Amino acid sequence: MEKAAHFWVAFYEKNNFVLLNKLRYLKIKKMREEFKHIISTPEILGGKPCIRGTRISVQLILEWIGNGANVGEIVKQHPLLTKEAVEEAVKYAAHFGKNDLFFDFKLAG
Repeated sequence: MEKAAHFWVAFYEKNNFVLLNKLRYLKIKKMREEFKHIISTPEILGGKPCIRGTRISVQLILEWIGNGANVGEIVKQHPLLTKEAVEEAVKYAAHFGKNDLFFDFKLAG
């Protein structure tokens, strides 16, 4: 019986040596390339995804849009944000939101 090969990738990030399974590393690398304006680190907002260089979370941008703001209004009110960053936040939320499963159930009692 053939054993599955395990690949590990080691890299140095923010004074920490990180060892990741290669598949997980490739997923993280792809995500960083795809979402260049979004960052998620424990030091900023407890790890909530936010716009790089700000403390404005993806969730907050979605709340603004949900309350009727458009991209132009958001950028005008918050000069640190760009149109591309706000649009990327929406794409980020759509990308990760589609993986959630919601169940409606009642407990027997």
